Amino acid sequence: MLLTLLPVLLLALLLLGLSLSNSYRVAAETALFERLQLQQRLLLADVEPAGSAGVKFPEIASEPALNQVESGRFAVVYASSGTLFWRSISAQASSVDWRAQLAPLLQRMQRRPQGELLLDAGYGYYFAARRVAFALDAIETEAGMAVAAATARTPVATVDSNQDSEQLSDTYTLIVMDDGSALAAQQDSYTSSLIKWLCLALALLASFQLLLMFWSFKPLASLVDELKRVENGDQKTFEKKYPTEIAPLTENLNRFVEGERSQRERYKNSLADLAHSLKTPLAALQAAVQNNGSDSALLEPVERMDSIIRYQLQRAQPLASHSMAAQHSNLQQVAEPLLRTLQKVYHQKPVALRCKLPAQLAVAVGEHELLELLGNLLDNAFKYCRQSVLLSASAEGANCIICIEDDGPGIPAQRIPEVLARGGRLDEQRPGQGIGLAVAAGIVEARGGSLEIERASDGGARVVVSLPVAVT
Repeated sequence: MLLTLLPVLLLALLLLGLSLSNSYRVAAETALFERLQLQQRLLLADVEPAGSAGVKFPEIASEPALNQVESGRFAVVYASSGTLFWRSISAQASSVDWRAQLAPLLQRMQRRPQGELLLDAGYGYYFAARRVAFALDAIETEAGMAVAAATARTPVATVDSNQDSEQLSDTYTLIVMDDGSALAAQQDSYTSSLIKWLCLALALLASFQLLLMFWSFKPLASLVDELKRVENGDQKTFEKKYPTEIAPLTENLNRFVEGERSQRERYKNSLADLAHSLKTPLAALQAAVQNNGSDSALLEPVERMDSIIRYQLQRAQPLASHSMAAQHSNLQQVAEPLLRTLQKVYHQKPVALRCKLPAQLAVAVGEHELLELLGNLLDNAFKYCRQSVLLSASAEGANCIICIEDDGPGIPAQRIPEVLARGGRLDEQRPGQGIGLAVAAGIVEARGGSLEIERASDGGARVVVSLPVAVT
């Protein structure tokens, strides 16, 4: 979940950073334009009359930056003819060809009204530009009146007929510029600082989110632990108190466990009752038929009834015995006694038995079910083999692979579904009811495994069973 939230936090902080950086740039540019406009006004205040129809700009400006070399702040004045009239000390020290550099700006200013201020960025600079003309008879030489008299005039119109016309100077284009280097340095410094703070904010938010997730999922970890104990049979229900968000889940799980336990008990009782009710009359019927040895036609249906009843009980048994408690059976400990029994049953048949079972290999199947499963499969192998049977097993990941091979006639591939069906048989001459493989397949399916029948290398049958490995 944290990996899912991190991209969202990164995107949010990135957008926030871009927004803050853009806002800072806009504010810094606005402040720069205000400074340029103020410096332009100070420069206009320093203008003095020169001759009958001229003005003189100061050699040293009131703004210190205009008097410093490589300050990045410049001021130039152009006459109406387009010739360079004056430039600040900083502009004089620069190697820039101001005429060529500012030619487009001058053409642009010619189209603007006199006195109108232009604040813009372009041509490599931030600039404040204005076309001005001075009323010469209003410029006083006293310092106290200089600022008021040197203010830029708006476009001059025809004066009142009752007043004398004012004597005006030439029209000048005054441009105060900044190369933006200081602004760029400030922007870089701000961006660097912003990135550091945003990274710190991301780390803090991620840490907070991690702690929040740990705190939020702690009850789930406790629930998982209790679930394992219920599965292993260490406790019957979920006993801990949980937050209101997951309390309904534990209540439903408890109801499920109790219902499953009750259902399992009902199955157990029903099967016991069925076995008990059929045991006595079926035994009496078998005894009566066996006493009448000549009537073999009656004995076969009775035996078939007994086999069918046992099959139905066995098929229900995996469902009846299934519970949330984990099953655990050692394969070798179950198989070895069974193999000794089968060797005694088929002692008249010389069977070369090979057994390759790891000592510690266990499957997640009940011992009774595993005995029934192996008993049916190995009984078929002993019954149909010529002289050899192989039982082997190995763990492959989370599954245990059990292989049972014989050197008998084998089972044709097209008839495998038939022999897995209840009552399906290939050899009607041998005793049996044809339910052994069906019972084995039912047990394997109930435990989430698989059963496949293949052809062995020597032509016999090879049964491959996959069952979950028991978790210890």
